[in-house]
Amino acid sequence: MESYWVEHVLGSTVTGVTLPTIEEISKLCDRAKRILEDESSVVSIQTPVTVVGDLHGQLYDLLELFRIGGLCPESRYLFLGDYVDRGHHSVETILLLLCLKVKHPSLVTLSEQYIYYCILYIFCIDIASKTAVKS
Repeated sequence: MESYWVEHVLGSTVTGVTLPTIEEISKLCDRAKRILEDESSVVSIQTPVTVVGDLHGQLYDLLELFRIGGLCPESRYLFLGDYVDRGHHSVETILLLLCLKVKHPSLVTLSEQYIYYCILYIFCIDIASKTAVKS
């Protein structure tokens, strides 16, 4: 079952047809959180690896990077942070990264500090606006 929902969220995010539901996003965040909590704050990364920094919600730049560099499991990635906050696709960008982390935990390394920033700051605001959640 886990593989299905990760593929569904991944497909929804990449195609841009529709965002996953709040329930799917919550499930993805819970699973990613468990994976990140189980990782050491200092990790050993096998090479070759592509190092990526400062995405700032630029989903199409991230997709272009994957087009050029290959998608997991063919490639390894180290994302240094600044995943969201300036681009128009912060939710889609962080969802894609979380999906890849859940699907390929040993091939995708995310900065835990920036993940929590994403969830606490922009992520909740952006999700609420894009999924028409009213307060």
